Amino acid sequence: MRTLLLLAILLPTQAQSPAVFRKVFSGVTTAQASAALPGIGQSMHLITVVFPSEAAPVNGIQVRIEASFDGSSYFPVSRDITSAPLLGGLVYQVAVAYAPWPYVRVRSLTSTPAMTVYYAGHIVPVVPAIQQTLDRFLL
Repeated sequence: MRTLLLLAILLPTQAQSPAVFRKVFSGVTTAQASAALPGIGQSMHLITVVFPSEAAPVNGIQVRIEASFDGSSYFPVSRDITSAPLLGGLVYQVAVAYAPWPYVRVRSLTSTPAMTVYYAGHIVPVVPAIQQTLDRFLL
């Protein structure tokens, strides 16, 4: 009986994963917004925009992270990604935003070459800032 009581107390306190990882877009070429991403109280949001079929830098794009308090009125919370350099054989760019909004989505505002976007959200900010320089990230 004690064991059952102990399990009943401890099982609900099992920690869930502190991170969310999603492929938001795959092969997208038109302007569009994603559905709201799963929320577990993330306070760090990071997107990686990849152009897998490109062999040169991509310019003239506009992709960003948007947030909402009500799930209907979204506003930008990250810098806009407007270009993606060729780094280490891959054309990609990263944007980050910090704060625990109830709703977060990714939005592409322009037509682009075939683009894949990955999202990573963490409940604790992993780094205070990320700066992409040449082929590495500076913290």
